[in-house]
Amino acid sequence: MIKRYAVISIGSTRCELIVGQRGKSGVNILDRAMFPLDLGAQIYAKGVISRATSSALGRIVREYVSIAESSGAQRLDIIATSSVGEADNWLYVRDQLSFSTGKSIRTMTREEEDALSIRYMALRTGNLIVKGTDRNLLTMMTGGTMTLTICENGMLTDTHHTNIGYLKIQELFRPMAESLTRYDDLLLEFIDTRTRLIDEILGSKPVSNLLIAAHNADLIADMSGASAGADGCYHLLASDLEKLILEIENLGPEQTLQQFPVMEDDDYDVLRHTLPLYLKLAEQTGVSHIRMLQMRVGDALMQLSFHVTEDARLSDWMAGSAYQAAIRLSKKYRVDLKHAENLEKYALRIFKSLKKHYGLTKDDERCLRIASRLSDIGQFVAEDHQGETAAWLIGRSDITGLSNAEKQRVALICGGLRGDFEAVLREACHDESEKLAAAKLIAILRLAKALDKSHLGKVGKLTCRFADGVFTVTVQTESDFQLETYTFNRNRSAMQRVFGVDVTLRVRRIAR
Repeated sequence: MIKRYAVISIGSTRCELIVGQRGKSGVNILDRAMFPLDLGAQIYAKGVISRATSSALGRIVREYVSIAESSGAQRLDIIATSSVGEADNWLYVRDQLSFSTGKSIRTMTREEEDALSIRYMALRTGNLIVKGTDRNLLTMMTGGTMTLTICENGMLTDTHHTNIGYLKIQELFRPMAESLTRYDDLLLEFIDTRTRLIDEILGSKPVSNLLIAAHNADLIADMSGASAGADGCYHLLASDLEKLILEIENLGPEQTLQQFPVMEDDDYDVLRHTLPLYLKLAEQTGVSHIRMLQMRVGDALMQLSFHVTEDARLSDWMAGSAYQAAIRLSKKYRVDLKHAENLEKYALRIFKSLKKHYGLTKDDERCLRIASRLSDIGQFVAEDHQGETAAWLIGRSDITGLSNAEKQRVALICGGLRGDFEAVLREACHDESEKLAAAKLIAILRLAKALDKSHLGKVGKLTCRFADGVFTVTVQTESDFQLETYTFNRNRSAMQRVFGVDVTLRVRRIAR
């Protein structure tokens, strides 16, 4: 168990070092340093990080590494956010940073950032999210994106991701802003357009709490006079935001900076974008009382690294939420829910019979359950290309609780359920171990789908037995089972090729 930990986070607007130590009452921050950057502006405007900025970043990170090592940190992580990873030349920049510092730099995916934010919010707010019975809207804001997640009865059920962060909007509107006298009107119209799907996510059920995790929460709280509550959040009224928006608009940039010395030069434009957006969320949820939490990647990693047991529990909680999110996505694409339930039940029975013989893991089981629920989502969109469509939809959908790698595996499984699955895997995946892991679950799910080919739930009882290189599936049924038997025999070759076993089906008819 580490006692002293250091993290260097490279974000779209800053590079930050935090050194922390485990204390009796929590985490004690021993050192903090920050250097402002314009990475996001460069990436969204030109697509690349300039050579000069890359060199400056290298000097900053080297200096921060020296500080971390001299502080006696037992562990040092260097993390780049997903927005930085969008640069076309990021791999080159990352390689140069690794070479100059002798340290590896990990680039977070958007899914990892969202998961980190949610776990951090849950950690800071106690049982409000995980064990609460209310319906909450969790909002994560970064320089380029906004992610909304519904948490209902302690489960994450729906997620929506949109590119509405300040830096992306800034580049989109830069050509127009100079010629407009009412830039704020254009901004509000754009926010209205990009948030139109929030009503669909919220549905008809009321929202009890609106929680916003943002990098400028401390600044907004200071400007509005809000104080932190026992739950670790700043508590603001929507009316407080309205007053602050009007005050900033009336004062203008120079006077605002004079009125609020805590502001940096670029905070004015950021607030003109974020405050109306937060107010819009409050209006659409009908929540007058807003909870705001200061959120930066470095601080979240610091806290969760010292709360290892709690973070593990929160990770398991999010994993369970991924299953619920998959069910919600299947409903969206008109999946036969009873058939999907049968697929999951049959697939798990087959999986458990093979688990100890082939080293199948808990993560494999989770991916199999989710793939069972999502295997038919392509049918609603493209009847003739169900596998490819299902894989495409899954790969581009927000499934809270699934890492990007897990989501891609589920997409691989669903894409390979029809046709030549080995050809699908060759085209979609270059990692041999990942191909094998996906192939095992495809073979299992193919047999499960065959057992409910008619979507009529004909299987009364299902047993599986593996012995002497033969895998026997025994079905008890009251119904005619010819269609299922034919389909099973056509699909058992996948099991034979992947697991190297002979597969047989025994059907026992029982009287009605």
